This record gives sequence, structure tokens and C-alpha cells, in this order.
Amino acid sequence: MRCCLECFNCLERERYTEKEVVLGTQPEICEICRKKRRVVYRFVHRQRRDTPADWFRRSK
Repeated sequence: MRCCLECFNCLERERYTEKEVVLGTQPEICEICRKKRRVVYRFVHRQRRDTPADWFRRSK
């Protein structure tokens, strides 16, 4: 389903920002509000934080 960030947040009951998701470069029709806006494609891949297990693996 292609929807704008505002509608996506309503669906998910969250407050995602433009930094947390990848929006399309060209405006498309949102399937929920039917307005022409940039739609959400996917989440941004976050850098995984090091865990203590990672520290021990590197120290060997």
C-alpha cells in the first residue's frame, strides 16, 4: 500500500519522521487520503550498535 507519511503514521499509530523512512522522489497519489504527495517506500536501515558480544569477538 502506498501512502504518505501522515497517513502511514495514522495507520501505524506512530510518529515516524522523514529521517526514519525513505520517501519517493516524485509525488504519487496516496491510497488513503487521495492527495498527491511523496509516499513511504521503506524504513531507513539503522546502524546496529555494538553489543558486549561484539566487543569480545573483536578483542580476540
